[in-house]
Amino acid sequence: MKKKSQIWISAVLYVLLISIVIVIVLEGGTPILENLRDKSVFIQTRDNFVALDKNVMDVSNAGPGSQRIVPFEIKKGELTLGNSQLKWQMDTKSPVIQPRTSIDLGNLRLGSDSDVDAYESNDQLILENYYIKAVFSKIGNESDYGSVNSTSIIQYLTYNRNNGTASGSFSFMIDDNSIDSDGYSKIVQPGYDLGSATVMFYINQTDGVLHTLYFTLDSRSDYLKVDLI
Repeated sequence: MKKKSQIWISAVLYVLLISIVIVIVLEGGTPILENLRDKSVFIQTRDNFVALDKNVMDVSNAGPGSQRIVPFEIKKGELTLGNSQLKWQMDTKSPVIQPRTSIDLGNLRLGSDSDVDAYESNDQLILENYYIKAVFSKIGNESDYGSVNSTSIIQYLTYNRNNGTASGSFSFMIDDNSIDSDGYSKIVQPGYDLGSATVMFYINQTDGVLHTLYFTLDSRSDYLKVDLI
């Protein structure tokens, strides 16, 4: 009986050991399999977009009445059409592209963590990403300064996920003094699907001291970074 009990105990220990090994292998291997799957989906979708762009160019060059039937399959992610753009987004941990970088392939742009748009609209400078939209005042230019004051720099902030608007007002001080001077503002690098973007305010203080105020919005961030030089 004692020998049989030892056999059962050994068998149970072996079963437990095998189960633990299987769990370790699955937990370690699943992320690898997911990364390989996402990389495969990315490559296939990229090739689909390249083929689609080629067919669009062929139709454009062929003239009126030209048509093409283009098979296009999306296995993962979200496909949207807007602002004269066809955009595909996929959340993945697979390092298919370096974070906050983009690659241009003709009319196709591939980007990772590059959801920042920086543009002008109705005398406003706008930085926008997945989470927030920051609206700044457009003031003067390099050759024709305008009036810059503390409360006119940021007009408002909105939250894109729930359509909410930040309450209150925004004010800035330099050396414990409110900003009230001449200067100008501009977007450092306008564009769409950027890794980050910056609005700068060049400030010529009344005491002759020059400052540059930078507001930067990074991809997937719900806050602005502020630098004063």
